[in-house]
Amino acid sequence: VVKVQYPGVDGAVDSDIKHLKLAFLASGLVKMDRKALDAVLGEIRARLNEELDYCNEADNVRFFREAFGDDPRIIVPEVVGERSSQRVLTLTYEPGDSLSKLKDLGYSQNERDELGHALVTLMLDQIFRLQTIHADPNPGNFAFRRDGRIIMYDYGCVKKLNTNMLDAYRFTIREAIDENYEAVEQGLRRLDVRNLKGPTFSPDYYKLWRDIFARPFLGETPFDFGRSTIHRDVLQHMPVFMTKYATAFQPSAEMVFLDRVIAGHYGNLCHLGCRGIFGSQLNAYVRP
Repeated sequence: VVKVQYPGVDGAVDSDIKHLKLAFLASGLVKMDRKALDAVLGEIRARLNEELDYCNEADNVRFFREAFGDDPRIIVPEVVGERSSQRVLTLTYEPGDSLSKLKDLGYSQNERDELGHALVTLMLDQIFRLQTIHADPNPGNFAFRRDGRIIMYDYGCVKKLNTNMLDAYRFTIREAIDENYEAVEQGLRRLDVRNLKGPTFSPDYYKLWRDIFARPFLGETPFDFGRSTIHRDVLQHMPVFMTKYATAFQPSAEMVFLDRVIAGHYGNLCHLGCRGIFGSQLNAYVRP
């Protein structure tokens, strides 16, 4: 598989970021100060510029190939070094079935459940063990095989995670599951996503969101991603959040791509239509 960079695309990145910032400011929809906005856009710009360097992407492929070399469920292509350069990347061909076609191809529920567990572990392993995430969870960047294996494609967008942030993230998840909302507040402050100049609220407000987001990881009843309503429930509560509580929070540049990975794989799991009890998988990483 040969990937060739379109001429001139590198010159468009900074221009596009500047226009994106102007659009955010003009719309009035983004409620954050300019310093926070600049930090978030700076993080996006950094990842986009890295995606244009195919030598960097080749190193990312090699990193993940070594990291998952002992996991038979994960397939990472191999770099063909003598056919690669800064603007050309050549990888070995690793075929698989696209996410959108699994049901039409007759993948059974058990096969999709097995793939779902593998995908959850793949995500958690990157976050908490490797501290490095494949940060483009577009469903087209993954393919699947009936034997339970997952192929990962496109390693241009990769984010190395800060250890202190991950410690706070693990702490916050654990305390949220245990419904210790005072500790959740402290965790969010450590993550730098709480704006203390904004409004305050009761622990019940944290519980509302905890009960939505933690559903796949609670109890001993299998969770069915194919029937999940988490995304709809989030949208239902967003009007109140935006009008009353949005200024109590602020985006963290360090977490932009981590949030993207989690939200993206939630969508992938829903399209996969997998079922399972996923709490033990999460606990293995947040309760080491």
